[in-house]
Amino acid sequence: MKKISIIVLIMIMFYVAANMVWLKVVNNNIDEYLDKDNVSRELISYESKKTNLEYYIITCNYKGVEKKLNQGEKVNQIFKKSGKTPLMIAATLPDFKDAIKMSQILIKEGADVNKRDIYGANVLFYVGYYDYEKRTSEENIKLLKYYIDKDAEINIRVDGVDNDGNLKKNGKRISLIQFYKDKKMEKEAKFLSESVK
Repeated sequence: MKKISIIVLIMIMFYVAANMVWLKVVNNNIDEYLDKDNVSRELISYESKKTNLEYYIITCNYKGVEKKLNQGEKVNQIFKKSGKTPLMIAATLPDFKDAIKMSQILIKEGADVNKRDIYGANVLFYVGYYDYEKRTSEENIKLLKYYIDKDAEINIRVDGVDNDGNLKKNGKRISLIQFYKDKKMEKEAKFLSESVK
């Protein structure tokens, strides 16, 4: 009986040790993935389930997004914690290819490029909201053009922008073009100025 107990105990200890090693490897891989600007910075303030539409967009899980939309998730909802729509979050993805692909999926499902957040910002604002090393000005311009070709409105004013370009309740009211100028995104600002109808 003692031998069986010892064998069972050894097996349990081996199982626990194997799981701990596996979790350490998985967590390191996830941390490394997040540290390399592979997901939107929206993840920093994200506090919900890892199986909802917002999380799937932030982490570029295309199949998860399509699944949630097929299950009836609203493509133009404003997420409670972030105050943004799915398309706005897609525009904050650091890799241009991810931002375009996710936006295409959402727009195909009816995402509104002119839906506004509580500050009056639309998706064009969120293309430049975060500074990512991965995305060049040329890629930002391609993304802006994509949304403008889908009729995104350029002549908007955003309420609550502070001196660093962050959204704050007591910030100033500025135009979209001025927002890009203030962030020293001159190429994007010029493109938007030239695109005004």
